[in-house]
Amino acid sequence: MKRKLHKFTKEQAEFIQQHSRGRGNQELTDMFNQHFGLNLRKSQIISFKKNNKLKSGLTSWFKPGHTPYNKGKLMRRVPIGAEVIDSKGYVKVKIAEGKGRKNWQYKHVLLWEAANGPIPPGHVLLFGDGNKQNVCLENLLLVTKRQRIRMNQLGLIQNNIDLTKTGLLIADIRNKIGERKRNGYSINRH
Repeated sequence: MKRKLHKFTKEQAEFIQQHSRGRGNQELTDMFNQHFGLNLRKSQIISFKKNNKLKSGLTSWFKPGHTPYNKGKLMRRVPIGAEVIDSKGYVKVKIAEGKGRKNWQYKHVLLWEAANGPIPPGHVLLFGDGNKQNVCLENLLLVTKRQRIRMNQLGLIQNNIDLTKTGLLIADIRNKIGERKRNGYSINRH
């Protein structure tokens, strides 16, 4: 549903110009609505100020004289080597100073690459027991992206590494059958 645009009167424009200095947008919106008996949104007042190049003069979220809750406290920095679990359940390790994503790496990738070198293009690591937090070499399987797709399609990733390895063989067979069908070979040749 499209919202109706508000056309500001000359009196309303002057009110905003006179009262915007030193006030936050919410406070100005509340004052404006109360003075004119309207119910404009804060975003409408912000747009008006932006279009008319009006500034409040405020430089932060806090009013002058405000003391931050953490003033004088040392901020805890996350040390290199620290581990966290991301939103998808993978363990990540801090590998460099700073806050950006580039300073973190997946633990299973670090472990695999330390033992085996870089992951080849077109390949991914799979957790043999399906547990993303069971990061040990014995639980990591290097598979092609095609194998992983087929295993996901067929539900072949299990909570047991031996069953997942068997699922990998089944995925390879199914991929080979599909390949042969695409190339015009019949499966039931006598």
